[in-house]
Amino acid sequence: MVSQGWLGLVLLCLGFPEQASARSRAAVEAARRLAHPPSLASSLSIGARVLSLIGDDATLEEWGGQLVAVATEHSYPHWRGEGTAFRGWVNVKNGAVAEGISLLRDGIAAYRATGAELYIPHHLVPHHLALLASACDIAAQFAEAMSLLDNALRIVERTGERWFAAELYRRKGELQLRRGAARLPRSCTARP
Repeated sequence: MVSQGWLGLVLLCLGFPEQASARSRAAVEAARRLAHPPSLASSLSIGARVLSLIGDDATLEEWGGQLVAVATEHSYPHWRGEGTAFRGWVNVKNGAVAEGISLLRDGIAAYRATGAELYIPHHLVPHHLALLASACDIAAQFAEAMSLLDNALRIVERTGERWFAAELYRRKGELQLRRGAARLPRSCTARP
């Protein structure tokens, strides 16, 4: 079932959001039937990542809450941190920006405090930082948003895990364009 969850993320990266969502849901349902808490936490975590990227905020809110509950009950601090971060993102999307940013920061800090960035797949941290950067962008904290994206890109370079790199560069470019910082070099705009 965890492989189905990862397949969901792969399908999303390949441009198939409906199939990604279906695989994620199947993984979570299978984990619930199995009643195996680590599998459920893992499937909810991977599925929540997919949901955050496709924008299914209602299900993300539900799964984020379930992830925090399972992780708290069974003492899985890295998954609790992840669930807290996802809940923070949902709060931001629902208009509770300050509270959401606080939860995002708390979740990321809790996740990193476990040493997970060093010992568990690194790919989670850039995604969480991108969510926090988007929240800071919404809160008009543009310098911090840019700093977070740069930090996420440094992690990508350091770890070599590049699945989210293109999205980080896209978000950075959009932020620069909105702030008027991105300008084409004269050589690109000069006519022959």
